[in-house]
Amino acid sequence: MGVQILQQAQGVSFIQNFIVTFMQQLGFPDPLRTNLMVTGCSFGVHIITFLTFDKIGRRRSLAFGALLMAGTMLGTGAATATGTPGHYSSAVANGSAAMLILWYCIYGFTWGPGCWVVAAEVGTGQLRERTLFLASMGSFVTSVPINFVNPYVQKSLNGAVTFIYGGFSVVAVIWVFLMVPETRGRSLEELDEMFQAGIKTRQFKNYKCTGLGAHITQLEGEGAKTLEEDWVESKN
Repeated sequence: MGVQILQQAQGVSFIQNFIVTFMQQLGFPDPLRTNLMVTGCSFGVHIITFLTFDKIGRRRSLAFGALLMAGTMLGTGAATATGTPGHYSSAVANGSAAMLILWYCIYGFTWGPGCWVVAAEVGTGQLRERTLFLASMGSFVTSVPINFVNPYVQKSLNGAVTFIYGGFSVVAVIWVFLMVPETRGRSLEELDEMFQAGIKTRQFKNYKCTGLGAHITQLEGEGAKTLEEDWVESKN
């Protein structure tokens, strides 16, 4: 539930639903073009992430993603604090637009797909259905008040609204470090074994499983290697 809630709290609803009004409110030029660039870059990044997410790892991806997302949101807030709506320099306008586009690209590399992967993997076999249901509800319950409250807060704070979402990203970095286990390359049986053994979150990556899950992972690895060898032999 935490990854789903923090995904919303870091500002994805703000970027997806309010970036055009945000740019208009602050007097930035071509807000619709900025929104198009944000959407296009995010689409491209999600395709790349499909190929790279497993290589990076869950904890590292979410932690560094939240750290970089905090930097771009806080940077936008700091940039807009140098002027008043309608009186920003072109450097501030272009820099803020670039940071918001970069935010969405980082999101596409990390928290966009990552929260769904983690939510699906950490649930036990008996509770996975309920775990995903509660996680999805957590995301919905968080996004609804953000969508209702953000316009009023944005109108009151102007560019400083990004400090709120940047602050939640800082919380997300700490939360991932303390709570999210590394599940990359693990079978579901291995994860069940580690949770039942009470292994600390930061020890998941290097823990050696000895139960059924370890044998399943070994057999899957040997099967993949055999298939690769057969394919190479057929080509030769």
